[in-house]
Amino acid sequence: MANTPFPTGARCLKTWTSLLLLGASLSWGAASSAVITLAMPIGARQMAMGESGTALAEDAFAVWWNPAGLAVGPVADEWTVSMPHPKDGQIRGLSSKEKRGFLGSAEVWAGADGGLWHFKDNTWRDWWSVSLEEGQTLRGALKRFVGGEEGIDTLLVQLRAFNGISSAAEEEELVDVRLPWRLVIRDSVTAVHYEAGSDRVWVGTNRGLWRFDGAGWKKYATELGDRRVNRILSVGATVWIATDDGLFRFRRSVMTRKGTVFGANQKFTALAWSESRRELWTAVEGAGVARLQPAPEEGGGKDKWALFGESDGLLSTRVKALVVDSRDHLWALHDEGLSRFTQLRWEQTRFERTVLNDVAVDSRGNLWIASNSGVWKYKAVYGDGTDKKSEKDNSGSAATGKWTHYHRGNGLASADVKAVEPRGDDVWLVTAAGVERFHQARNQVGIFYENLLPRFNIDDLYHLGAVGTFPLGDWGTIGGFVNFISFGEATIESDNANLSQTFNSTELVVGLSYGTRLTRRQSLGVAFQFLYSDLTSGVAGQEDATTASYAVTVGWLMRDLFVPRLNVGVVLANMGPDVYYVDKSQSDPIPLTWRFGIAYTPLQLADHRISVTADYSRESIHIDGNEPDPFYVAMWKSWIDPETGSDVPDAFKEGQVGFGVEYVYSNTLALRLGYLHDYPFSDVSTGRRELDMGVGLMISDLWQLDVAMIKELNANDARDGQARISMIFKF
Repeated sequence: MANTPFPTGARCLKTWTSLLLLGASLSWGAASSAVITLAMPIGARQMAMGESGTALAEDAFAVWWNPAGLAVGPVADEWTVSMPHPKDGQIRGLSSKEKRGFLGSAEVWAGADGGLWHFKDNTWRDWWSVSLEEGQTLRGALKRFVGGEEGIDTLLVQLRAFNGISSAAEEEELVDVRLPWRLVIRDSVTAVHYEAGSDRVWVGTNRGLWRFDGAGWKKYATELGDRRVNRILSVGATVWIATDDGLFRFRRSVMTRKGTVFGANQKFTALAWSESRRELWTAVEGAGVARLQPAPEEGGGKDKWALFGESDGLLSTRVKALVVDSRDHLWALHDEGLSRFTQLRWEQTRFERTVLNDVAVDSRGNLWIASNSGVWKYKAVYGDGTDKKSEKDNSGSAATGKWTHYHRGNGLASADVKAVEPRGDDVWLVTAAGVERFHQARNQVGIFYENLLPRFNIDDLYHLGAVGTFPLGDWGTIGGFVNFISFGEATIESDNANLSQTFNSTELVVGLSYGTRLTRRQSLGVAFQFLYSDLTSGVAGQEDATTASYAVTVGWLMRDLFVPRLNVGVVLANMGPDVYYVDKSQSDPIPLTWRFGIAYTPLQLADHRISVTADYSRESIHIDGNEPDPFYVAMWKSWIDPETGSDVPDAFKEGQVGFGVEYVYSNTLALRLGYLHDYPFSDVSTGRRELDMGVGLMISDLWQLDVAMIKELNANDARDGQARISMIFKF
């Protein structure tokens, strides 16, 4: 802003004081640059951590800090290996519990050759935790858990060892006890199902059926014996169990065998329910797909069965899975393809050189098909109802639907997918790599506010920001931001008081950002910024001090460098032409800035997470004589010919460093602390030094509130007490 003229023959100290103080507080000792708003960060979370957000690109404010962060989760759709296969066996099947309420979290149950696993609060466990009630002993809790006294002495020894109990005194002091699933489930799990209505988990093994009610297990040995359980499905208060020897219904504590019309020792392999038609679909090995219309609970009547085979249009009588979609179409999955029943006819879709393993439908109506060559997502395209045919059968050909194929090249760690379980914004898969998770990102919108230089009590000196991110699937994520500063209203006083004039000084930057993946761990981002600065305009007798231009920012992000959860980022911000306000011969560069960042999460447990961050940034302006060099020269020349020295080490001393630490409890409450220092490596004793503090509140996956505050540590306390607040909404 060195070339900006003061209004001739007038006094307007307020605006110029604001500009000079703000510029000095943000870039102490640096070369002169214009449009200070380009260098003003947004996002209270990162600002509470010493303004270190280059590698902490995890929310919508990444559009400013590092646009490469738009290519990774949770801002973008993302694939991760949630858990590798256990050493004692392979994961075979999944079931999930939908998130309930604002503070709820989704849960996943995984059945394995070696037992059972439970996912909650971003952590997999092979145990269940209970709190001992007053007077309850460890033996009593174990008895309730296993459902009886049989073998309890041996199990008690194992339980003490699992909880690290070596004495009676330690056992008496125990408050919470971890009960491993393997104390009960010792056989290979062949089916697992979460019953939403009663909050119970049903587990089928190769030797029977078990049920867990949150406190203890019950085995249905008398009702089912040692039958192998293939599928479990709950409908209201009714539970259907498909076994190698019959189909069973469990209702009101009574187990009833169904499907005897197909003969004795019949193998049932799959189950699906149509809620609107009140029909059960089941696969009968070697016979085809059967439809059951159960008899009414009251009023008598008989079950009604119908069987569909290859002569009816079924692709094969060997059916591995069934699902009913949002249009009441039944999908039957075979090794070689799919059969779909539209309630009027069967249609076939074959897959070449591919073996299908599982099928499911998500809450958005998409079909997910697991195979040995990846997973397919199918979005059906139905008739619009304008013709009689589409009005009658409400169908759409699979050929006209939208197919998306996910494989190792675009997300999966392994293309061999055995099972699929959609739930909410996530799709869980069992692959050769373990349990993989596909997170479908939500749109995010954020707002930001901070009061500037509070010690000077300039009410209309403030900073506003707004951001938004919108995922584009495999294409990455697009976003945008608005950055606005009000320098306040000023009055030009002339010798004649009646001729005094007032004006407002503002700056506005509007950016459009985009991020995309380069590899599984690397991403690239770019932001196009359009700027407008109005220092004085509309003042009679004076030339307008305004300028408009553009700038480009490029960012790179590498995740999991050397070790998991270690990220590094590099950003070159504000590449653009010089700007001028009144006299083109007196132009100023915009604040071209290098930023280098690192972020590491050394602790990530179920209820506790600690992250540390660090940023180094340097404004790279180079003045050759009286003329600033263009950005493509200044970006490198300012390092070898710095303002305060003669080589790269001297240039490095001109930078700014920021450090931060964040502690998050139960993914709900965050505490943050940061330190920022301008010119920390120079020999001078002055410079900007400040302590940043902040808190955050996360309400599920819908809303996030962050607040930050500055405590100045040197004599220049213009920013002391400066408050920042931001909110993010996800939808």
